[in-house]
Order: sequence, then C-alpha cells, then structure tokens
Amino acid sequence: MKISFKYLVFHWGIVLVGVLGMGGTILAQANRIVGTPHNLSVSGTGSIKAVDEQEICVFCHLPHNSIISAPLWSHTVPTGPFDIYSSSTLSSNPESPGGTSRLCLSCHDGTVAVGDIVGKNIATVGTDAGGVMPPGPSTLSSDLSDDHPVSMLLDPTVPEIITPTPPVRLDASGQVQCSSCHDAHNNENGNFLLMADKNSLCTNCHQKSNWLNSAHAQSATLTDGCLSCHDEHTAAEPVRLLQGSEENLCFNCHQGVTATDIKSILETKTYVHPVIQVSGIHDPIETPYEVRQTPPWLPETSTSAIRHSECVDCHNPHAGSSSQPFAGVWGIDLQGHRVDQVSYEYEVCFKCHGDSQNKPAGSENLKVKFHISNPSYHPVEAAGVNQNVPSLLSPYDVSSIITCSDCHGAENAGEPAGPHGSNYPYILKYNYNQQDNTSESYFQYELCYTCHDRSSVLGNQSFKDHRKHIVNERTPCWVCHAAHGSTTNTHLIDFDTTVVQPSMMSGRLEFIDDGVFKGQCYLRCHGKNHNPKRY
Repeated sequence: MKISFKYLVFHWGIVLVGVLGMGGTILAQANRIVGTPHNLSVSGTGSIKAVDEQEICVFCHLPHNSIISAPLWSHTVPTGPFDIYSSSTLSSNPESPGGTSRLCLSCHDGTVAVGDIVGKNIATVGTDAGGVMPPGPSTLSSDLSDDHPVSMLLDPTVPEIITPTPPVRLDASGQVQCSSCHDAHNNENGNFLLMADKNSLCTNCHQKSNWLNSAHAQSATLTDGCLSCHDEHTAAEPVRLLQGSEENLCFNCHQGVTATDIKSILETKTYVHPVIQVSGIHDPIETPYEVRQTPPWLPETSTSAIRHSECVDCHNPHAGSSSQPFAGVWGIDLQGHRVDQVSYEYEVCFKCHGDSQNKPAGSENLKVKFHISNPSYHPVEAAGVNQNVPSLLSPYDVSSIITCSDCHGAENAGEPAGPHGSNYPYILKYNYNQQDNTSESYFQYELCYTCHDRSSVLGNQSFKDHRKHIVNERTPCWVCHAAHGSTTNTHLIDFDTTVVQPSMMSGRLEFIDDGVFKGQCYLRCHGKNHNPKRY
C-alpha cells in the first residue's frame, strides 16, 4: 500500500498543528499515527479498519469542506443526548460533552459509523451493524455517568483540585476534556495517554491530602495507584468511579491474602459493626446538622434510619495508614462539634456512639459517659480522677489514658486491630460476664482483669468486700460499676437496677463516697437490705 507523506505534510499540516497545539514535525506526528489503533485505513493493524481506504487522517480531518473549521473536522458528530457523571462530592458542573470531547465521541459513543465522514461513508471491518464501534472498553456509549466528567471548569475553591501542569492540559476555554488526558495522535504510553504513569496523571489534578504517606500509596500490591480502586471509564460503581461497591471494594484486598483480613472478621464474628448488613447509607458529604441544614447527617437524627456503618465512616482510603488509621477522617469532639481531622480515636466513635438518635437498643451516649466533668469515668478523654487505684497492672497507672479499641476488637491475638468484630458481646476483646449469680473466674471477668490485678481485687485492697460480693455472692462487676463512666458517682458506681433496688427501709438507692476506700450504700440486693452498709 502506498501512502503519500508529501500529501500529509502539505495538505494536513494545518490540521495536525491545530489539533496538537504543539511543535514538532508533521511527518513525525504522521508516523506516530500510522502504528496506532487510530490508523483506521486499510493499512491499520487494529481490529477496526477500512476495507480499502488508504488515507489515514481522513477519518477525522479534511482540508476542505470540514464540518468544524478547527480542527477541520470531517467525521459526523453525535447528537446525544448524553447521561453525564454526577455525585454529591462533585463541585464542578459538567456540561453535555462539547469541544474535543464531543469529537472523540464521534466514534467512541458507538452511535455513529466509524467511516461516516463528509461526503461519504467509508466501509470498515471489525465494526458492528451500521459500521459503529462494537461493545468494549473503548466504546463508552451515550451513558457517560460512569466516566470521568468532561466539558467542565475546575472549581478553584476545592483545595484538593489543582490546575494541571503539562503534559496534562485544559482546553482553550479552561475546561477538562478528553484531550486533558489523551493525545489522539500519540499512543506511546498506551491508550493514547499523555503520561505513562497513570497515577501521576490523576494526581496532576487530584491532590489528596496525606495521600503520599497513606498505606495505599505505599502499597507494593496496589501498583496501579489510583486505578487500583477507580476506573476512569465505565466504572462498575459510577459514583466516584469506583471498581466496586462499598466494602466489596475494600475486600478485594482486605481478605487476608494481599492485605489485612477484615472480610472474614465481618463475615464470621458473632458481634460486628454492621458493615456488610447495610448499604447505600454513607455519603462523603455527611456532616453534623450544625454544619449543614440538609441531610445526610451524622450523628443521625432519625430513629427509623438504617443504621450507619461503612468502612469509610472510620477510615479515609486516601490518607490512612497502619500507624495513622484515622488520618483524614472527620469526627465529633467533646463538645459535640465537628472536627475536620480527628486527633483522638473517640472522636471517630462519637459520630455514631454519641448524640446519634439511632444507636442500638440499650446503647449509651458515650460522649456523656466519658465526659471529664463526671465524678468518674474510664480515662478515654483524659486521665481519671481517682488517684488511688492499687489494682492497676503495669504499664497502667492513674495518669494513663486508654482508647476505645483497648477494650473493643477481635478476641484473638494476631487478628486485625480495631472494633471490626468479636465473638464477645459489644465487640469486646475479652470476656465480660453480665449474668448475675455466676461463679467468679479469671475468664468471667477477663476484660476487667486485663487491666486490674485479680489478686488485688479479690484481696480487697481498695474495697473490703470485693471478694464477698464477687466470689461469695457471685455478683458480677457490672452490677455495681459502669464500664464507661458514671454521671452521678465516683469509682464508676452505677447500679444495675435489674438486680439492685432501693432499700426497703428508706426507699433510697444511693452510694455515698466518704473518702479514700470509704463509703456507704443504701440499696437492696440479693434479698439483703443496706440502709446503709458502711465500709
């Protein structure tokens, strides 16, 4: 087959310069096209090509009688309509594809014949009926809702979106187009991409805070970077162009082979955060009512809502790491206000376990229970107020601060950290018996004995009747003590009224702190009246 490069140089020069918007010899650009799938002439090596047409550029450009003067466009342009990308986090306003994007869609939407140009329709092979591109990854269809948005201006108010630098480019009007990432005349990087490193192509516009320090950016497994989780075209989950929906995307790796096995914990443990059980609840724009007056909200305001729980409620996949699992996650502080980046684990937990109206039955407002204004609390928000705790095991002392996940998480050593799931109620790491009249053993109160020396407790070092209550009367810890905090009493005293009732003599149900290791109780328990009982 004979191709006249003289023709290409002199008659197509203005076309190539206009389309490329860059220097270099026309001959070199023509040579680049020859070996690419965009060589649709009979000499093309791709599956789609002409039956006998010898000219290469004619499928897109004509020096005379073109449809569009710049870039002297020859191919019939699709009329649409197009379904375009949309999501709650998209701040820009994509238009129906225009500019160079609509020109690309002349073939790639699969509605116009590949050979349909001014004055004739070139016969092709490898195409479907009517000469259109067959279904496949390059045929985007008129539904572009699962494709990266085009024909839009960047929103300068979004800190994680920046104006790209070459070779990534905006068009003359400042809009993102197909040509922002692709060069239709150069396939050196594959898929006509402007950069060989696809991850760098994405980060040229998208600069996620702390991404470079994140576990996903550092992973030796996620070699495709952004495209390990996202697809720029024909994404399985259109919103945010994800390769999978919700936790299923995370499970692609977090199944114990390529990353920490969270999947089996959520699937097999008796007590779990209901990540698998709910779907379609999380939205990245959710925030407290005080910030946005329209839903979605966290903490939840409706008691009838499906309970909120997804991986991304607690973890930011663009920022988190093993050393900073909550990097990039917003939360609720001690005052109930939003913080854009949590400093403490409990601020993540308070999104649901604080002021939410949709907590599980029997759940407490932990923001209230842990508050440092209480007479007593486990030291999650700050060191505890009790300076005399002889039972504390090393390395704990009265100045120690603990986290929610010190008590909540998988029960077996070596399993992934964090409160994903456990075979113990309340997703506890250790057994915590709550059945009255149970014989005492280390296992029954392992949660308590992990921090509090069993021999000290049963040796009555802080309360002279500990052994009598726990061993002789078989009274569990929880009957007298609150696990999180007490809004009324010191020493985490918060009687369980299903076991403890008011004294029959005075009608009082009360604990009075009389100082170090001293106090008195008014109550009735196990058939005995204290009115009061002093120690």
